[in-house]
Formats: sequence, C-alpha cells, structure tokens
Amino acid sequence: MWGLPQTSDTLIALGTLIAGSAALWGAYTASKGLDRWKNQKEWEDNRQLARDMALIARECSDYFHSFRSPFMSAGEMDMAFEDKFEKAVDRFSEREKNEASALAMSRRLQRLNDPMQRLYPRLIEADLLWGSQLERDHSEMRRMINRVVTAHELQDMGSNREENNEYRRTAYGMRDDEIGQDFELIVKRIIAEAKRKIGQSR
Repeated sequence: MWGLPQTSDTLIALGTLIAGSAALWGAYTASKGLDRWKNQKEWEDNRQLARDMALIARECSDYFHSFRSPFMSAGEMDMAFEDKFEKAVDRFSEREKNEASALAMSRRLQRLNDPMQRLYPRLIEADLLWGSQLERDHSEMRRMINRVVTAHELQDMGSNREENNEYRRTAYGMRDDEIGQDFELIVKRIIAEAKRKIGQSR
C-alpha cells in the first residue's frame, strides 16, 4: 500500500512563517491605511474650520461697518417698521419716523450678532486644536460692538454738544475711520491665522 509522504518539519515551519508574515503585513498595511485616512480626515477638518473662520469673520466685518453706517434709506426704515406694526410709516409723524429708525438699527445689530455667535465656537475650537489665542480677538470685537451700541444709546444724552458729537463719531462712521480700522485689524488677524493653517495643510 502506498502511503502519503510525510511533510518535513522544515516545510511546516516555513509555511507557518509565511502565514505569520502575511498576517503581520496585512495588519501593517491596514494600520498605514487607517493612518492615511486619519491624516486626510484631520486635513479636511482643519481646512473646513479655517475656511469657516475666514468667511464668518469677513461677514462680521461687513455687518459691523453696515451697523455704523450713517446712511439709512427710507426703504430700510419702512421694512423694519412694517415688520413690527404691519403698516407703513407715517411720514408726517416724527415719533413714527424715530421709531422706524430705531427698529432699523436694531435689525442691523441683529444681523451683526448672528455671525458673531457663529464665529465664537469656531475660534474656541481653533484655540484647542492649534494652540492659537483667537478667543481674545472675539472678546475684543465684542467690546467694540458694545462700545458702538452704547454710543447709539447716549448720542443725545451728553452733558454738552462736544460729548454728543463724540458719541455720534463712535456710533456712526466708515470703514476707514479709527474704529472701523481697529475692527478690521482684528478681522484680518483671524483671516491670517486661517490662511496660515490652510497653507500648513497642503
């Protein structure tokens, strides 16, 4: 009777070694693939965060300058007044015109507050992930907004004409005046940090 040839111990050991090596290589390549996926995901997340920061910071800038704009159209006043009272402004009523102006300013402030609220958690996240200190910039932006709001409230309540004029210069202004430039400088710092992070991620 013919018997099956016996496998030598060397062949068995070689087969075991090959199988073990294949398993190790599979684990290694799987680990490298996971690392690449994690790195790609981190890059995409950082890029999205930086992009959001830059766009929302620019939105804050635009609405801040709109809030301080000394120009207000009749249409802007009418829209704010009609939204609350569901009727047109009586052009012969100083009370209604003043009310319409105040409501329009309130709408401007709300449009500014919206991106400021969306910007804050993103700056906190950037500080945690990147070690930046952007939360302080948001606090400074908020202080400037509060300063302008206070000036609006006090612009006719000063003890003299010069004080009232100073309140008005704070409450109203253009992008290139001192307050406008100070706010823009903060926004540019945030955008610069976002651009720097995008550059590192490439």
